[in-house]
Amino acid sequence: MARPGLLALAIIFTAELTCSSVSATARHLTSSNPSPSVPFLAKQDATQTNPLLLDWDIPPYDLIKPDHLVPGVKTIVSQLEKDLAALESAAQPDYISLVRPLEKIYDRIQVFAYMMANYMRFDLVNFADPAGTASDLLDDLETKLWTSVPILNAFKAIQASSSYSTLTKSQQSVVKLYLEQAKQNGVELSAADKQKVKQIKEQLDTLGEQYAGNSVADYYVVQDMAQKKSVSVLPTTLTDMSGNLSSLTGLAENTLGKICFPADSDLGPTSLINHACDRSLRQEFYLADIQKSSSGSTDNGAVIEQMLTLRHDLAKLLGYDSFAKMTLGAKLEMVEGVLENLRKASKALSTEDIDDLKSFVQSVDPSAASDLKQWDVGYWKWIKNAGDPKFIDEYQDSVTPYFTLEALINQVFATVKKMFGVVIEPADGQAPVWHEDVRFFIVKDSEGQPLGHLFLDPYYRAGKYGGFWTSEIIVHSKTLTRPGQSVRLPAYLIGAAYTAPTPNTPTLMGFYEVFIIVYLNVIYVIWF
Repeated sequence: MARPGLLALAIIFTAELTCSSVSATARHLTSSNPSPSVPFLAKQDATQTNPLLLDWDIPPYDLIKPDHLVPGVKTIVSQLEKDLAALESAAQPDYISLVRPLEKIYDRIQVFAYMMANYMRFDLVNFADPAGTASDLLDDLETKLWTSVPILNAFKAIQASSSYSTLTKSQQSVVKLYLEQAKQNGVELSAADKQKVKQIKEQLDTLGEQYAGNSVADYYVVQDMAQKKSVSVLPTTLTDMSGNLSSLTGLAENTLGKICFPADSDLGPTSLINHACDRSLRQEFYLADIQKSSSGSTDNGAVIEQMLTLRHDLAKLLGYDSFAKMTLGAKLEMVEGVLENLRKASKALSTEDIDDLKSFVQSVDPSAASDLKQWDVGYWKWIKNAGDPKFIDEYQDSVTPYFTLEALINQVFATVKKMFGVVIEPADGQAPVWHEDVRFFIVKDSEGQPLGHLFLDPYYRAGKYGGFWTSEIIVHSKTLTRPGQSVRLPAYLIGAAYTAPTPNTPTLMGFYEVFIIVYLNVIYVIWF
């Protein structure tokens, strides 16, 4: 799958963005440009049966079908290849005439890549067939873009020219980043070495898939072990210390026997490590969990060794001392410094935390305190904090009944407005969506001028990715503006897998879910 590269980020920073004054309009297919208040939506064309080939910024999600993907991408890639060839034949060491056409080509690659990645996350299409073919086409085109000798030579000439010093720092960064990306793609290597680079990257992709497959397989093996275990009884120490057990919600008995956490919780390895009263059981699952994918048919040890060797060989072929130098460059020393500072700070805090925990365990069970192991830490932390009304536990989440998704969204938006002066307004119906659950919002500044757009797909559906993720749909661009606009506004997606509400039961949020959605929204606002 084509991925956003360094050049895209640099181009965003060089766009010298301003915001246009706009007002919202309802979505419709039209034969003329819609109001610049919303993203440019698909123009009606009775002769065009594939909506991917219509003119749009926001993909026409309500019109696209899986069988549109391959033929649509083939057509788009064919046209972009012609555009790239035209740019190569006319490439001159002039920043504007080189970068702007390049941005147009790269933007289309990324818009389609993001769209298909999201289609995979939403389980709207089988990515192996046929969309895998489409993603391969985009990958091949992106490789051609990064390995274009005429474009590389034009960027080199710009950097070597006397006019280079007149470029802004951001524009100079674009030049440097393209040259770096070109080097990492082996543009100037011999044909034989280029083939070696290609083979190594293919091997790394295969090993990456093998690594992920082994990890997932072993996770489910351990998970299955957990589901078949019976957890021992609630300890009297917890009963004595907590006093009022009604404050500990969900302590109950289920078909697996008496447990130390809510009966309806996910009984997985982490649950057992942190909550099983039987110490030998905690040890068994701690060791099983940390030893996943370390033996047998799912052993990732050999996979990791091969990946390290291939990464080293790739870096050397491309002229770098190490893979870390290749991927981080001048940032390597800074990253190492940050990590060392973090290690020192966290070590002091963790030592203090463990000493405090040992004191507590000593007061409850001296024999346990004298032999506290890794598989005991989470368990005793849970017992220590269970009687504390301020404690919020993943399995004892007393805040859940007070946080509905709708109330949380409204409160987060209100907080964002207070902190950043940014207003996020519902605009459902003004842009196409891929499912009826999807919400659409317009993000405005304190004066009501639009900054961008936000899609929220909050609920679990069969086949949809779990957890939380974010994705761009389109990015800021001054080059790719429409008539009447000063800039193309971005559109962004937040995806989640909350339980959908029913007529009698709203979607309730746990502490960590609340934290994550607040985090995603704040990051999105800062991203503007």
